[in-house]
Amino acid sequence: MEDRRKLANGKEIWVIKAGFPNNASKKNWSDYFFACTLKKYLNRAGVYTVIESRDEWENEGAADVVVALRGPEAYYPDRRDPDTIYIMWNLSHPDRVTVEEYNAYDLVCIGSAKEKYLEEICRKVQVPVRQLLICADMEIFHPARVEKEKKYDWVFVGNSRGIKRKSVVWALEHHIPLKIWGKGWDKLLPEHADAVMAENIPNYMLPELYWETKITLNDHYEDMTEHGFMNTRILEAMACGVPVLSDYVDIIEKLFGDSVLFYTNEEQFVEQAKKIQVDYPAIRERVEQMWQVLQEEYSFESRVEQLLTLREELQGENQGIFDMFYKKFEQLQNEADTLDYETWHDKYTTIKEAYMQLPWMAQRSEELLEDKKRIQFESCFPGLKERIKVAERQRRERTWKEQEQHLLDETAKKIKENDKLKERNQFLEEWKDRLVRERTELQEKLQRTYEEKSEINRKLQQTYSEKFDRGVEIKELKQINRELKKKIDGIKGCKTYRLARCIGFPVRMWRKLIRGWKK
Repeated sequence: MEDRRKLANGKEIWVIKAGFPNNASKKNWSDYFFACTLKKYLNRAGVYTVIESRDEWENEGAADVVVALRGPEAYYPDRRDPDTIYIMWNLSHPDRVTVEEYNAYDLVCIGSAKEKYLEEICRKVQVPVRQLLICADMEIFHPARVEKEKKYDWVFVGNSRGIKRKSVVWALEHHIPLKIWGKGWDKLLPEHADAVMAENIPNYMLPELYWETKITLNDHYEDMTEHGFMNTRILEAMACGVPVLSDYVDIIEKLFGDSVLFYTNEEQFVEQAKKIQVDYPAIRERVEQMWQVLQEEYSFESRVEQLLTLREELQGENQGIFDMFYKKFEQLQNEADTLDYETWHDKYTTIKEAYMQLPWMAQRSEELLEDKKRIQFESCFPGLKERIKVAERQRRERTWKEQEQHLLDETAKKIKENDKLKERNQFLEEWKDRLVRERTELQEKLQRTYEEKSEINRKLQQTYSEKFDRGVEIKELKQINRELKKKIDGIKGCKTYRLARCIGFPVRMWRKLIRGWKK
């Protein structure tokens, strides 16, 4: 790694930590252009500036101030150099930032214009919180010096993020002649592939696009809308004199009034689109009137001035904490003659514990004071060293006795626990034996049950066999009966049998009469 101190040549070193990757795709990231622009204006302000991508965050080099541009990725300060000041500038995705992450910095700058949200963050965190709104490079984004021909009626610059963003979908569904620059739209909306002009557009070409456009669409992440954050697209388009139709954010309306058109649902979106067609000159005039305000209040130059001022104020705040701690020490020092060491030590410990809750740089100020404070205290408290030695010896003796008693108590406690464990183990052994016996009995019962079941199955099999044999015999007898019946029916049906029946009838009657007479 290059020696930054030599390269800085005496200048203060500022490091910008941004969440873009360290490869060729970084030029497609808005964070990259934001970091580069911030570096440009910091260098103009007289500091030496370095940009580090998320792949370089762990390669900590010399730095006086580190500014973390908080987007989707979280960076936690590396405190190897205790004199480095760490500033977070939260530009987007506020819901992803935790209180612990805020407290890891020396100063937190919030890109929200909503006062209630700032107050909420101030209540939650211990470090100083300041408002630092988003900005744009007014040297690049500005009104066209020569009026350009309007090649496009409506444009949208932004990636799909894998979702059908409402403003884009509504515009296409209502046949608005929208042109899109961004990734993922051709796959997400294949039926409107002709509306996609390119997957991205270089940052330096954006002003030219806006100068040749009548109006641009805009929307935000939900958490940004809720907490009063706005993206750079609004500032850049308005700086180029292009009206913006955006999703409704109350704080943007408060800042820019009717120079930005808003929608909250599809019906309002369509109404605003019609309004633009009817009243475009007046709308554009209102946007152009905002140029002076944008140049003075939303430029990178003004934000860099604010950062430098905040950095100085932070030093002042730390110095104030330093002075406040020193006054507390002086008050304790004035009471030295009337206090014994232990009383003094208790008061000092109370102050120390209170300051352990303060931000890093405040604690750092207190640590820098430590040696000087000790020397002054010893000089105003005669015999302090000897009294400290005596007090420390007494404290160690008490500590040893306390530790000895503690060990005795712990030993007695462990003996009781061991006795309980023995009783428990004995109970478990008895329970185990009982379970083994019950298991053996169950296994024996199961074995007998299996044997009985096998015997029953054998008898059932024998019964099924006998039943089958009887069934065969019955089937054969039925067959014989059917054949006999068939033969008898054949005999009964022949003429000889009928003739014999007719001839035999008188004979049968005569025999009945004779049996009757004999009786």
